Amino acid sequence: KESSQVFCSLWNSEYFDYCIKLSMEWIDRPKFINGTVNKLPHPKLSKDFENYLQNVTIIQHARVKELYRTDDKSLAFTSNEFIGFKSLKDYTINYCQKLSELKKEYTQDLSGLNDEVYNYFNISDDERTNIREIVSIAGNDDEGKMFNIEKAELIDRLFSVLIGCVFDRWDVRLIKRWKREW
Repeated sequence: KESSQVFCSLWNSEYFDYCIKLSMEWIDRPKFINGTVNKLPHPKLSKDFENYLQNVTIIQHARVKELYRTDDKSLAFTSNEFIGFKSLKDYTINYCQKLSELKKEYTQDLSGLNDEVYNYFNISDDERTNIREIVSIAGNDDEGKMFNIEKAELIDRLFSVLIGCVFDRWDVRLIKRWKREW
């Protein structure tokens, strides 16, 4: 389990994204070839660096999992925070601010991860610039875009929970007294 958490962060770094894209023949239109990842070198990492990577994975996973806490169709559905607000408007404003903060933390930690990986493998500033250019040719996604949930989507999720209470999918007593951890 720990090694998968280590490699989750490592393989999500910009440097390893670059290595994978170079293995796909075309940078701007990659040719997906089975076994490409298996052919890449598997670096030996120091224990301290492995611990850092593992912690990044755990923290980033918790941030992403927060997105699913309000979705009653998700296994991660555990949020009843809306009960503590006087109106849906107050709740949506608060939750959107929370998502904005999570996105900021997520992207900052991802940037920090990229810097740590570059430093660990002694990649110079010039090489980093070249790598970023090559990675951006293939399409540079907004890494935090998953945190951009519209207010309408959030309200739809809440209505799904509330309608579920009306039609006995959820017991409103359970929802009201729900603990944060099960």
